[in-house]
Parts: sequence; structure tokens; C-alpha cells
Amino acid sequence: MTKEWHVTIARYSKKHNAVEYRRVKDFYTVDDGLKFLNKHQNKPIELWHTKAAELDNPYLAIVETEAYKQEHKKYTD
Repeated sequence: MTKEWHVTIARYSKKHNAVEYRRVKDFYTVDDGLKFLNKHQNKPIELWHTKAAELDNPYLAIVETEAYKQEHKKYTD
């Protein structure tokens, strides 16, 4: 069994006018990922599945915190 659920943190770079991402944690189950997400919900993080893009609706396998969405709103281009 592989860890197919991942948490990525986002950070806006004013110098580059871009959002940078860094993977911070991997999980075997969505439940473990959601526990981590709920514990750190004040941070700009996203929980996603390795094969999310292959699903009919990839948003079913991606969960973002409000802080994560706010990092993207800083992008000005």
C-alpha cells in the first residue's frame, strides 16, 4: 500500500508574483489526511490524492483550507 494522499502548503512570493508549493506530509488514508488538515486548518494547506486528475470530478479528491485560497488571491497577474 502506498501513501496516495498528500498535504501541500502554499506560499505567495511577492518577488516572483507566484504561489509556491511544498509537500509537507503523505498519508495512506483520506481519514488521516483530514485529521491533519483539520488540526492545521489555519495554515494555507491542501489535501489531495495522487490520481485526483484522473477522476471524472477531481474536486472530489482535493480539499483546501480558506487560508490556502487566500494565498491564491494574492496573485496579481
